[in-house]
Amino acid sequence: MKETVFEITSNRPLARNIYEMTLAGDTSAITAPGQFVDLKLDGLFLRRPISVCRYETGKLTLVYKTVGKGTEQMSRMKKGETLNALVGLGNGFDTSKSGQTPLLIGGGVGTPPMLGLCENLVAEGKSVSVIIGFNTKDEVFYEDEFKKAYDIVKRKQKLIVDKKFTIKEIKELDNHGITVDIMENLAANYMNGEWFENDICRIGCFENNHWIMEF
Repeated sequence: MKETVFEITSNRPLARNIYEMTLAGDTSAITAPGQFVDLKLDGLFLRRPISVCRYETGKLTLVYKTVGKGTEQMSRMKKGETLNALVGLGNGFDTSKSGQTPLLIGGGVGTPPMLGLCENLVAEGKSVSVIIGFNTKDEVFYEDEFKKAYDIVKRKQKLIVDKKFTIKEIKELDNHGITVDIMENLAANYMNGEWFENDICRIGCFENNHWIMEF
């Protein structure tokens, strides 16, 4: 853990009540995807824990949902303002234990750490599958970012393109319910021999218990 001061380089809305904040500063204490930071906000006694979406040397990306005074205050902060943060908190994900075909599952504001983890796993040459759910269509964010990770896999591994690798449409699963339901269906497909390496980037949202977005 390390206490440091970051400068806000951007703070923008991504979807309804969802914001992305990028920060410049010392990220050396962050060692794994899935860790979090604790932010000190003026006038508030308790720090606010926010999971790390992405990190690199000197740059940090956080995604947060406005659900109270702290995050509302964060949403009004401007470029050039500073934030005191405790960084390097949490164990994060050990990608060495993922195997070659990891399946990532996230939902809503729990999605951001999955993006950084997905990008790390893809960089390691692993065949990543992703299932992400949202409560409503206007809360969906980062679908394009996950598509970029998918495109990196296609560019790196020509064999996949030769096999006419495509993103499977979510409607094939006829899903109603939650992301775990999709996982169960994938497991059934795997047992039936229908699983393909580097198979899926499935992102959508549930509204009234129906899957309403697909690509």
